[in-house]
Amino acid sequence: MALILFLAANPSGGSARRLEREIRTIELRLRLSEMREMFDVRPQLALRVSDLARFLLQYKPDIVHFAGLGTTSGEIIVEDESGGSLPVSPAAIGKLFSILKDNVRCVVMSARYAEIQAQAIVPHVGCVVGMKDLLSDEAAISFAAGFYQALGFGRTIQTAFDLACIQLELQGLNTQASPVLLTSHPESAEVVLADSTRVDLVSTSILMKLAEGESNRRGETARQLGYLRDIGAVPILERRWPLELDPTVRYWLAKAIGWIGGVQSVQALKRLKQVETNQFAQMGIDEALDRMAQTASHR
Repeated sequence: MALILFLAANPSGGSARRLEREIRTIELRLRLSEMREMFDVRPQLALRVSDLARFLLQYKPDIVHFAGLGTTSGEIIVEDESGGSLPVSPAAIGKLFSILKDNVRCVVMSARYAEIQAQAIVPHVGCVVGMKDLLSDEAAISFAAGFYQALGFGRTIQTAFDLACIQLELQGLNTQASPVLLTSHPESAEVVLADSTRVDLVSTSILMKLAEGESNRRGETARQLGYLRDIGAVPILERRWPLELDPTVRYWLAKAIGWIGGVQSVQALKRLKQVETNQFAQMGIDEALDRMAQTASHR
């Protein structure tokens, strides 16, 4: 699953309405896309300077989307600890991504004059989108809509960028944004974030270990599958079910599906419960369903 960390800074004088519209647009376009289950959007509003490193460490995002204000010298404006405005230099942001770059595939700087920021980040991250000029609210929202819609339909970062630029041109907004896509290597822009084949390979390689070792080892393997949080792994596990003759393996398959979570996981477990005859494997299904029900009740 591709995690999008949406960072919005709204110090005194910022446009809170524009930021709310931008995040709603991104969530809506992904929700309406073909691969919606493979994206997780985590919005963090009222970004303070002390939050930057913490959020990157906590969420380990594939995409970092910054929405807010920028200065003509390329600084982005975040909040200080008292809620006032604090400019952050391109050099400081570049150093931050030089350290916390492991998971990040793309950074989108949806702020005025953010091309300078993009140039500071791109040596450390594969792809960075920046804006050359003034950025109107409508242009920012239109670009986000086109970009994330294309990603949600399994297109590459380069194609998503191109379609977003065309969307601006169709609406006559291209002069109010002038987006640029910078890459550390040409192939960096050919990444497909909603790549179900990647899920298949990762999930299957871990899945093979479920038939090995004693219970603790199998339990750890099932947890690893759950930690992927890839809903695309659920049909793989469900197809694997009838192939596993050992009910202990099926027990841990059920637990893995439960740890992944989501509506698809619930539906898959209910289908498996209808066909499973072994008591121990059934217990795994019941435990997984109970766990998801308890998790949902605490939200």
